[in-house]
Amino acid sequence: MTTAREHVGDNDPFAGGAGFVDPTRFLDPGLVLDSQSDDWWDFLAGQGIVYADSGEPVSDNPIDASELNIPSIAVGDLYGAQTLTRTLTNVSGTAGVWHSSVRGLEGLDVTVTPAKIRPGKGGSQDVSIAITDVDAPANQWATGSITWTGPGKREVTIPVVVRPGTLDAPSQVTAGLTDTELEIPVKMGVNGAIDTRVTGLFAGEQFEGSAHHQLFFDGTDPELFTQPFTYPRGYPTVRIEVETDVPDADLDLYVTSSWSSYPVARAVSSARNEVYQGAIYSSAPEHWIHVVAKGTEAERIPFTLRVFFPTPGDTGTLVMDPADDVVKGETHVFTGELKTDGESPYYGTVEFLRDGAVVDTTVVRVN
Repeated sequence: MTTAREHVGDNDPFAGGAGFVDPTRFLDPGLVLDSQSDDWWDFLAGQGIVYADSGEPVSDNPIDASELNIPSIAVGDLYGAQTLTRTLTNVSGTAGVWHSSVRGLEGLDVTVTPAKIRPGKGGSQDVSIAITDVDAPANQWATGSITWTGPGKREVTIPVVVRPGTLDAPSQVTAGLTDTELEIPVKMGVNGAIDTRVTGLFAGEQFEGSAHHQLFFDGTDPELFTQPFTYPRGYPTVRIEVETDVPDADLDLYVTSSWSSYPVARAVSSARNEVYQGAIYSSAPEHWIHVVAKGTEAERIPFTLRVFFPTPGDTGTLVMDPADDVVKGETHVFTGELKTDGESPYYGTVEFLRDGAVVDTTVVRVN
């Protein structure tokens, strides 16, 4: 990759990668960017990969994908500025000075520190690469490359792609039952005004229970946890959440009706907790929620069950303050007033809008 030469007519990294392979150069690259198996386990852990049997991360040292020491750089969402590290190893057999240069990446300030490196024979040296959004268009890819030029006119080039983002909101925030205020910290990638739009919050019901083990769902099992609930006719949207604090548990969620013990809805995965959100296509007069356990040797798994019926629109239970002066690269804390009953769990969402378009959404839970 580092010794490839440019394609004729199209040097877009998405179209041509690092370039056209040059067999006359790749056996003498000068510098290489090495990665070992441990580095890739760290990368996988940073992507949320876990062991199937335990649910534990595959590494205790997760890293962002952009920090993996490979001969390319990709930053999918840049909010103001980000600094990355690369380690270059001298395999040329000689010592010498290597000078860095940056090409392309319009609208971004890219600084390599140190600008000149001098790794000894077989030695390695770290460089930091600071990327700052000056005036690059949001949500568009800026492309370019970084090249180190060294002894014997060797050139080591890595492709770089960066996409400045508008903002990065948390996927979920949680408030207590009696809280009267809500805060949502949002990393900003633009200056100016950001609007918010609330859906909900919707009051729900909460139940406590415990689940026992079933390899396959059996609605006739007398040990099966069963919670009756009223599902209105007309196939409305329902959100059913089941959560446990048992770390190695795997809960599964089923809904049956008075017409059949066969599930009319389910949420089944290897995750510890489950959420079902959608319509239940059943017009039966009665329905039941069931929770079963997998993935642990405990006799029964305690859990909390919540049921909501979300609909479009703002119920007035969360009033968000506007933001007219957010600053690129900083975290703006959006605040809101909660007007819940102080007893029921609530569920809803806050959408963040720029120029009328939704750019991110945060789930709000009160429990």
